Amino acid sequence: MWEDPEFPHNSNSLGSLDGVRVSEWKRLSNIIQNPVLFDGKIEPQDAIQGLLGDCYFLSAISALAEKDHRIKAIFGEQ
Repeated sequence: MWEDPEFPHNSNSLGSLDGVRVSEWKRLSNIIQNPVLFDGKIEPQDAIQGLLGDCYFLSAISALAEKDHRIKAIFGEQ
């Protein structure tokens, strides 16, 4: 399995809050059986804004999603 040499999966990469470990590393396959990157058609309304002020980014992603092959090309899924 691939590991990023510049961002290793250890506690130094996650950081801490007053010395308390706030997260742990897990592979997606340890959480979900047979994970897939894309399931079905990609559509502009799939990008949903949460608490972050990133509407400019989501707007760009939504525009790309007008043609789902554009999003798949970013991830190398052709």
